Amino acid sequence: RTQAKMTKIFLVMLAVFLCAAVAHCARPKRYCYYQGKKTNVSYGQLVYLEKPCEAWYCKKGKLRITTCGQDHTGESCMHRYSGVFPRCCRWFRLC
Repeated sequence: RTQAKMTKIFLVMLAVFLCAAVAHCARPKRYCYYQGKKTNVSYGQLVYLEKPCEAWYCKKGKLRITTCGQDHTGESCMHRYSGVFPRCCRWFRLC
């Protein structure tokens, strides 16, 4: 009798959990805004880019952008490594 009661409690809790999971997944995604424009970056998402060499993170509805510290664009013989952030922040000299 106790085992049957525990099974019922377990099944009820499982049903509540599944309903909550479905409701959570069905909610509309919220996106970040940058300079007043909606981006394709959703809440909590981190995106690494190559061009521009940046990392974008969506936090509290605002897009936070991390860039490379040094920019050698325009300097002779300086070339950027390929790949997404942070690899593309590295430069090498080749003349």
